[in-house]
Amino acid sequence: MKTIDEFLIDFLHVVDSNTAGTLTRVYKPLRDIAKQITDGKFLTKKQAELVVSKLQEISISDYEDYIFSKVPELRIELKEVLTHNCWSRPFTRMKHNRTMTLDDDKIIINFTFCSKIKTILKNVFIPSELKEIVNGELYHVSLTEINIVLAIKSLKPFKFKVQPELTNYYKTLTSMCEVETKKQFYFPMDNENFKREFYNDVGDDYDDLIIKDRRSRYQYFTDISLQHDSLAAIIADRTTNYMWLDNKIYSLTDILSALIKLKRFPLLFVFNNKMTNCYHQILTDIKTSLNEIGITNNIGVYFRLPNNNENKKLFNKIIAENQYNSFLDETTQVAMIENDKLPKFILGNVWNPKSVIMIENDLRNNKVYTYAANCDLIISYSDSIPLKIQMRI
Repeated sequence: MKTIDEFLIDFLHVVDSNTAGTLTRVYKPLRDIAKQITDGKFLTKKQAELVVSKLQEISISDYEDYIFSKVPELRIELKEVLTHNCWSRPFTRMKHNRTMTLDDDKIIINFTFCSKIKTILKNVFIPSELKEIVNGELYHVSLTEINIVLAIKSLKPFKFKVQPELTNYYKTLTSMCEVETKKQFYFPMDNENFKREFYNDVGDDYDDLIIKDRRSRYQYFTDISLQHDSLAAIIADRTTNYMWLDNKIYSLTDILSALIKLKRFPLLFVFNNKMTNCYHQILTDIKTSLNEIGITNNIGVYFRLPNNNENKKLFNKIIAENQYNSFLDETTQVAMIENDKLPKFILGNVWNPKSVIMIENDLRNNKVYTYAANCDLIISYSDSIPLKIQMRI
């Protein structure tokens, strides 16, 4: 059985240059690859895919009859070799040479031809500082601090082997940039907008806990180190806006007391709508904890349950008896909603929570999630770690 590369050589002997003029786009790459094979350099896998693609194009083209009119048997052979897809030798494996080295006054970037790398170099460096030595393979870049950073950073996905001396320069330069950036954003920042927002939030009386706690909200750095000797410290030292607290370890009173220390009221509770038969008990626990920390008014529960069983009736009764139906405004201390319904009046309201507690549920991709995600402290309070946090760990 004839292989594809053997057929290619025979085929190109038959198709003379005059005939090929009608299909230059197909003929030229096949001719170049055939010459490479006859010169003793077998083709790569990508070149093989190109050959098959071009031969398939010929087999279904309008000019097939014209090409095979001289040697009809080649038409049958073409169909056979495309069906069996055999080659006389293993494909040549490309050796990817990707190095970056230093010379006296330049960075030498050397790589096996890659159009993506070539494009990146031309987009990243200004023309006067980039010299093409071999098209798509070898480039010289002027040796400057910014060019060292740009070269290594832009080509990082391509896994270049970088000269250690060049790597050390890069690390020094980027760490210097990070230090300078942090200097500008260390607490307290000398910025009038920051000062106004920060003091409107926490007032003049604040401590290390609050400074550490607000760093995500106001986007600043601090070297304050906290001992996890209290729940307030654990919350303030969180690494993301979203955290889990185990309800087998911490009571609601523990959490609310910590939020008082961190000046994290007003507070939004989000109920899990799959647990409606437990709502009365959850609300009772919240009421007890709020009473223990001294919050008894300016509380609003902004949903109701149908009175179709005793538990739901009891939930509605607790709201009525404790006057948990306050109008949502700037004085509201605590608001409660369900995780699948965001009351329209909350959007655009002057009221905004400083913390969110999700009761026995995780965040969902809905309007409640979008609204809650604007807060820099979201606590999932349940007996098992949420999937969102498991995936992050």
